[in-house]
Amino acid sequence: MKRTILYPHLLAYLSLLFFLTGCEREEIVSERIALNALEVQLGV
Repeated sequence: MKRTILYPHLLAYLSLLFFLTGCEREEIVSERIALNALEVQLGV
């Protein structure tokens, strides 16, 4: 239950953050890789 609630909020937050900062493609890819690594560590 926690995962299904947390992930959409995290995804929305990251999307908003990318929109506000105007990240370039390379930065978005690197952030996505970092997020994937975090998910693996959390065992999501």
